[in-house]
Amino acid sequence: MEVQATWIVKVEMKDPQVLQFPATGDPAYTKDDVDLIYRRLRDGLPLDAPRRLAYASVSGGVLTAFFETSTRPSEAECHELFRLTIKALPIFRRPRTFDCVETFAGIQTEIRYLG
Repeated sequence: MEVQATWIVKVEMKDPQVLQFPATGDPAYTKDDVDLIYRRLRDGLPLDAPRRLAYASVSGGVLTAFFETSTRPSEAECHELFRLTIKALPIFRRPRTFDCVETFAGIQTEIRYLG
């Protein structure tokens, strides 16, 4: 018998790097950024990828994302999620602040062969 476990990691990204500052306010993430990471980190990955975007949204200029991972959450895993994310965003939209905020236990599945 084998047990497969997954975890959900909530991350928050703030202060995107920009080439030019907007005329009003500080640089902020938008729905376009959410659409981009959906295309690259969810729709563009195979279903069995070890790290995969489950959900993302933007509120108050902060991009919040929930990743499903098959690796036990740790500081090293947070760094892997950061590397994955910055590869998905253009250079001028990469976050200055990336925080792994919270971890949730995902699904544990018991796998048995009864043959």
